[in-house]
Amino acid sequence: MNPFDIQTTLSRVTALLKHDEYEEAESLLKHALIQFPDNERFIRAIVHVYRKQGKLQAALDALACAVDTNPLSTYFYYEMGNINAELGHFNTALMSYAKAIELSPSYVPAYNNLAIVAYNRGEESKAFTVFQEGLDVDSHNALLYYNYGVALETNGDLDGAAGKYRKALEERDGWALPLNNLGVIAYRHGDFDEAERIFTDLIKANPSEVDAYNNRGLVFAAQGKTDEAIAEYRKALELNPRYVNAVLNLGRVLEAIGNANDAIQEFEQTISCITDNVDLKIQLAYTYIHVGRYADAVSQIQTVLNTEPNYKPALLAGAEALLGLGNDDEAQSLFKKILQIDPHQYNIYLILADIQHKKKKYKATEEQLKAYLMVRPHDRGARLLLGTLYNEMWNLALAIQVFEELLTLNPDDADIVAMLTKLYTDTEAEEELRALKERAAPADLSRVKDLWARALKENIDPESKEENVSLGSMSMIMVTEIETEEPDDETVDTEAQPADPKQEAEAQVPSTEVQKVSVIISGYKISGLLRYLLEMVENLPPKGLEVFKNSDVLRNMNLIISILEKRKGLLRNIQTKKQIAEGEKHDEESPS
Repeated sequence: MNPFDIQTTLSRVTALLKHDEYEEAESLLKHALIQFPDNERFIRAIVHVYRKQGKLQAALDALACAVDTNPLSTYFYYEMGNINAELGHFNTALMSYAKAIELSPSYVPAYNNLAIVAYNRGEESKAFTVFQEGLDVDSHNALLYYNYGVALETNGDLDGAAGKYRKALEERDGWALPLNNLGVIAYRHGDFDEAERIFTDLIKANPSEVDAYNNRGLVFAAQGKTDEAIAEYRKALELNPRYVNAVLNLGRVLEAIGNANDAIQEFEQTISCITDNVDLKIQLAYTYIHVGRYADAVSQIQTVLNTEPNYKPALLAGAEALLGLGNDDEAQSLFKKILQIDPHQYNIYLILADIQHKKKKYKATEEQLKAYLMVRPHDRGARLLLGTLYNEMWNLALAIQVFEELLTLNPDDADIVAMLTKLYTDTEAEEELRALKERAAPADLSRVKDLWARALKENIDPESKEENVSLGSMSMIMVTEIETEEPDDETVDTEAQPADPKQEAEAQVPSTEVQKVSVIISGYKISGLLRYLLEMVENLPPKGLEVFKNSDVLRNMNLIISILEKRKGLLRNIQTKKQIAEGEKHDEESPS
């Protein structure tokens, strides 16, 4: 098969893919690879076809075979990293990306994806280091700045994240993703004027930007502008009726102003269209709980637990609904299951203590409280509960000991003064009572009556979330399946796809032709370089010139020419392509 046949085969593959005829394209490429098993263009094409069909393991196997015969290909290792990451083989993905960087230290997409996989595995420090190493290679890479910012924001470093987002905007003016996240950071800092300005600018630039409407609604809600917030959420839903964040926020604000039934209607309507969204179902369950529809809440949560039996938010909501129904034993079973999944969910011990306390099982209550205080020994609320429990058990000496210790920490604590006044009175401790009255304000003994409930509420709110809003904050973008092989004007569609299609990342990445030349120059034998360049130059399609205009190949052309000085025929072809790419008029008679 000569170079013309290679071009023809790839063009046929492109035509087949445009009509989703993947199996025929796969068969054609397999036949071509029988004749030329080491042809990188065919290998890249069949990997792309496998991925389009979801045959990730087949794509991985093809790349593994290719690496055996060509161990110096950056593309092969990089693509192996992408597929392994998609398959959940994260250790292998990390090693593949690292190998790609070793082969081609200037290949920025490998830094980007390596850092993302490392961060998602909880290796934050390594991720930050790799992001910075990538930026050391390309200090103008907007995507790296953006992803670095997302990692910092997720890790709680809002100021550091804002700095990276601004750098991304310096490199790519008007890019919506980092601009949106700057608005989110302003919102979280309480700078509502700045947040509103950013989201308004986004809407002006793109009136169909649903995240901007949703986020501007949150800004209005935070300022008490309820009507404006509702209008923003409804505008977002008008643009995208399946936009979950806007539905959640709309429902929450409706419930907050007393329209819980309207909120339920919004949630139910959306769930009828989006049947698998667990966040919507859990929020609907909590709204049912708030209006006393505990059985409906249990039914809703059960639909989540049927598919995700260990999902903690669903277990917590289900347990609260069961408590509302009076099914304490079933609720207790769910709470214990949460502790099995996450032993650090310490507030569950207090909930279990309250369940036992209602049953007057004081010994079991004491055990749960002590289990909690083992990890949080200075927690005021839990110690109040323990002292109150001892008082109910008529173990007054222990009760006095607990409250006296608390009083030393805060002599003005009205709850503690009230309880000690009662305890000293009950035990006829006149001297201690007199001393207490001398150093503390008069006791309000009415505070003793509901002390257990108030202390419990101080520590427990099963629904509480760090931020009970749904922000449209953008996540990191992996650059996947990079391949810009262009056999003719009908190119195999292998553009880099962002992690989320809504984000339209438009990632700036070099072509694989450029990557391969960089690898060849740094590692291949000259004979291999000559063979590759001969094929590349002879078969370069017209559209390929556009790729070359801003490529490493063009910038390094002088280096390539110096290597190829003795191959004048090939040199003439390369020089011609160089001149065309630079837009110069070529004169065949001019000397090299």
